[in-house]
Amino acid sequence: MRQTGFDRYAALRACLLGGLVVWGLSACNQAPSSRPEGTVAPIPEDALVVDFPAGEYGATIVETLAGDLATVNPLVNESAAGSAVIGRILEGLVTLDAHTGEVIPNLAKSWEISDDNLQYTFHLRRGVHWSDGQPFTADDVLFTWGTFFAKQMDPDNGEPQRDAHGRVKYRYTSRSTFGQLINGQEPLVEKLDDYTVRFTTPEVYAPFLLFGGGEEILPKHILQSSFDDGTLMDQWSVETAINEPWKIVGLNMYVLEAYRPGERIVFAKNPNYWKVNRAGERLPYVQRVITKIVQDVNSSNVAFAQGLTDFESIAPDNVAWVKRGEARFDYTILDMGPSNQTN
Repeated sequence: MRQTGFDRYAALRACLLGGLVVWGLSACNQAPSSRPEGTVAPIPEDALVVDFPAGEYGATIVETLAGDLATVNPLVNESAAGSAVIGRILEGLVTLDAHTGEVIPNLAKSWEISDDNLQYTFHLRRGVHWSDGQPFTADDVLFTWGTFFAKQMDPDNGEPQRDAHGRVKYRYTSRSTFGQLINGQEPLVEKLDDYTVRFTTPEVYAPFLLFGGGEEILPKHILQSSFDDGTLMDQWSVETAINEPWKIVGLNMYVLEAYRPGERIVFAKNPNYWKVNRAGERLPYVQRVITKIVQDVNSSNVAFAQGLTDFESIAPDNVAWVKRGEARFDYTILDMGPSNQTN
């Protein structure tokens, strides 16, 4: 079981800030759920191999989340709770190594940066599929970035509309829209082929590999129609999560299986996940994650202390006494690397 816990976190490193985690044994023996229905694609030819000790398949784990959902749409979300849930479902082209802070391959298996540091060419993994079985390609990357910078057009002259200050008006203004502008200018995004995309920045911008490459990719085949009819920002709402969670399609380890506001979120294993273990077997090991919604971090700590959850992040102020208790109580401390968390 300890190996299972370790491997789960190794595979989840893209979604974690790092730090120390306490892993307990309270609820791991619940019966695993069946796989979500849908097309199960073959393991990708470019599957990413997670090089950590083998785990055991089929467990259910229980965790907590401080705060509730307001949306599962990354273009609208503004909460930490929403980011945690979205980060469990969606993936970026690159991610961070939790221990070294190094930018490492993710959906992109490799990349090149031009000599003038203006062009970033990403090579996507072949054979990756969305959780519903549809293929992931460069079209999804272009669609995602197209949502950031789609402009409101003037029907009379066909030119982008501008506000009183001369700034372009965007159709779907989000944090990513302004977060990806570089000194007010948009990067150029091009599809070179189905598995190659190239970004050209208007000037040298060192953080682009992480900030641009780390943007969570959206499924074009699911959201294109709402992009076209103007309802994109209304998609993947709380109502969707409650009544039609299968419509929230992703590339990460889990899909949303059920949501009960104020109580819990249930994630089920993505049957088309594209990372494998050393033996070439599809990850993750954990079949289901039950996330209990609590008021704050203190409530999370209490739930773990009472044996109601399986793991808990440790605030810096608590590290010493938690380490002292490891030999006495039934939990294991896992070092997940540096953290910028303060609580």
